[in-house]
Amino acid sequence: MNKKAQYDFARKAVYLIVVVFVLTFLFVSLYGFFFKSNEGLIKKLNKEHLSTLTKSFLYSANCFAYSDDYSGRVYPGTIDLSKFNNETLQNGKCALFYKDGFGVWLYKGKVGDINENWQNLLNQSNIFRIGQVSRYYEMYEINPVFIKDKSQTIEGVMIVGFS
Repeated sequence: MNKKAQYDFARKAVYLIVVVFVLTFLFVSLYGFFFKSNEGLIKKLNKEHLSTLTKSFLYSANCFAYSDDYSGRVYPGTIDLSKFNNETLQNGKCALFYKDGFGVWLYKGKVGDINENWQNLLNQSNIFRIGQVSRYYEMYEINPVFIKDKSQTIEGVMIVGFS
């Protein structure tokens, strides 16, 4: 083998290493780009699912919204405490597509009592809970509501956690 052949062989090997390095870098970059964009989309979809779930709790007579027996009118934003139980969730009409991954709390108090450390309130006696409430939730939504308990209506807060 002459020197020129050795030089060409070494040059081709260096070019091959550079090409493999560039292709690997492009592959890893594109994979990271697509993975990050999908992660954002999933978070956005989860936020939409949480909003839909919360709206069904607040506005549907099949869920927790208070409905007048005489007229059949639903009072949006008013939670019937007699309906606020796991039986209502499992009747097949409330939260139809959400069987796992959420918890619901009712707090008898004002929205001003809820702050960033709202988890500290969950052990108090004026909290009602249903669903899987022992899990950590990525997202939660806090809504002011009225709580209808037999003949009295009081101000409250509904917290829906979703993972």
